Amino acid sequence: MATSAYNRRIGALTVVLGAVMLCSRTIAVASCEPSDPTGYYEGTARSKEAGALRVALNLRCDAGRYDGNLVTPVGTFAIRGGSYARGALNLRFGGGAIGDEGVIVLKVDGDNAIGSFQLAADSGPLALSRTGPAHVLAAGEPDLAITKQQWHDDLHFLVAELMTKHVDPFFVTPRQKLVAEATALDARLDTLDPDQIYMGMDHVANLVGDGHTFVEFPPNLALFPLVVRRFGVDYRVVEATGAGRQALGMRVLGIGDMSVGKVYDKLFAAITPVGETEALRDARAQNFLNIGMALHGLGVIPGRSSATYKVEGDDGKTRDLTLQSLSQAEANAAEWDWVFANRPLYRQRPKEGFWYAYLSERNTVYCSFRSYTNLNVLAPMFIDFVKTKQPNKLVIDLRLNGGGDYTEGLKYLIQPITGLDSVNRKGHLFVLIGPSTFSAAMSNAAQFRTMTNALLVGQTIGERPNSPQEANEERLPNSHLLLRYSTKYYHFLPSGANMIVPDQEIEPTWQEFKAGRDPVLDWVLASP
Repeated sequence: MATSAYNRRIGALTVVLGAVMLCSRTIAVASCEPSDPTGYYEGTARSKEAGALRVALNLRCDAGRYDGNLVTPVGTFAIRGGSYARGALNLRFGGGAIGDEGVIVLKVDGDNAIGSFQLAADSGPLALSRTGPAHVLAAGEPDLAITKQQWHDDLHFLVAELMTKHVDPFFVTPRQKLVAEATALDARLDTLDPDQIYMGMDHVANLVGDGHTFVEFPPNLALFPLVVRRFGVDYRVVEATGAGRQALGMRVLGIGDMSVGKVYDKLFAAITPVGETEALRDARAQNFLNIGMALHGLGVIPGRSSATYKVEGDDGKTRDLTLQSLSQAEANAAEWDWVFANRPLYRQRPKEGFWYAYLSERNTVYCSFRSYTNLNVLAPMFIDFVKTKQPNKLVIDLRLNGGGDYTEGLKYLIQPITGLDSVNRKGHLFVLIGPSTFSAAMSNAAQFRTMTNALLVGQTIGERPNSPQEANEERLPNSHLLLRYSTKYYHFLPSGANMIVPDQEIEPTWQEFKAGRDPVLDWVLASP
């Protein structure tokens, strides 16, 4: 089992800001009851990539949400939620955010569970039997309250894993520099607190350079109740809850005693992948502006639980807004407000990973392609819909797609579209892209460009098409932080610069975003 997952790491509250942000806030739904299936299951899986495997599923229902681990010979993957209804158990695993997780589907009959898994380009049947109650998840619960010697051991483990298991750990940063950075962190580690140690280890992982390699934030990362995104030189609060709503729509001038631009620069340099495009690194740095663990670990704020944001209204008046961080459970349960009153089309139906609609006034079929889940079922229905409507334009929106199995997108979407002569023409087929178009979605965008007559519209994709991908994950032995590392090198662009630039570049302005407009789709609909 391998995964081309990105979906950088904010557990239950990651933020996708469409064409310009990289991560998305996912509300964890209370989807299991104490009477639903749990326990320790053992059995076999047959992987397309690795053949027959002995696997174990340690499954818990904790506070109405499934969690646990899937243990395989090729890696241990976290269970990240799921649901059970009428004998059918559906679980998400791996990943770390929306759209780029593995899926397990099982039919449960007493102690037996039979079904299948899908994870990136890998899939296959799965047969399990319950052998007892769920084990205590000591290895799956990050614990930063460990000794300094244990932190040293974790750092040594991290470096060894990167050097031996990453497909090409020195493809960007030379071995000498990577070792020097890790050695310097090791030398000063005894003077650092856990947040600083985490940031140092994540920095080492990000020096490897690809967007799939990093140390995932633990669940207790401390989230402040606002989301900040950059428009030109301005940083604006675009989404908020609780006390953060006071700043909705305002400019952010600083955090603590530091200008917001300097905070951004520190995040950009410390924990974004050095080998990816500036678009990807920019989006991730923005995404970390509300994470207490990161801000404290970089010395921006004295503690992770409280931060003062200096904000300015459009009237020019400034104020200091002191906010308390939210726990993961609080962030999940909170109602979050966007700065705009009406959602643009690409933000509608947020719980659906693949949906489409006919825009009759423009004789256009629009498809929101955010997730690969059940694509083998949904995509053929979509192709039939397009054949029925015979639109003048077909729009495939990949801006909020964080990845999955690119071969599924190729088989069930791209190849069928190549046979639709009425829309597979220049000026009639459009693919919308942006920095959040990641992993498998990036791969499919490259294939749309080379295999169809699509025009790519939006912003440059953050991930480089020719780069290490397919991430596995391992827990550090003492802190149990999750290390992710790439296992395969992919080459999706045959020539030219190693990046996917749209045929028509469109960057939304603050006024357009605030008004709930989508200038990318507007351009497509207005084109002749």
